Amino acid sequence: MNEQPEQVMENSQLAKYLEIWRLCRHYTIPQAALLVAGHDPAMAARVERLQPEERPNGYEAAKHALEQALKRLRHGANRLFGSTPKISLH
Repeated sequence: MNEQPEQVMENSQLAKYLEIWRLCRHYTIPQAALLVAGHDPAMAARVERLQPEERPNGYEAAKHALEQALKRLRHGANRLFGSTPKISLH
């Protein structure tokens, strides 16, 4: 990604800013992937509109890992309870 908003902040400022996001109970997959990769989750909507090569480092891998974990969870619940829980992957 050419210019990332968090590059303007120093590492300590970014860490404090990202810490605030822990107050949230629910995240979208893009927000969670950005947090896992150490980037600002507030840019989730913009990141999804970028080409994959323009996205922040680590984002694609984190997003894929989260999606796969949720798919395994949904599959396991379906086997256990006979129905698929309502888990949105988007």
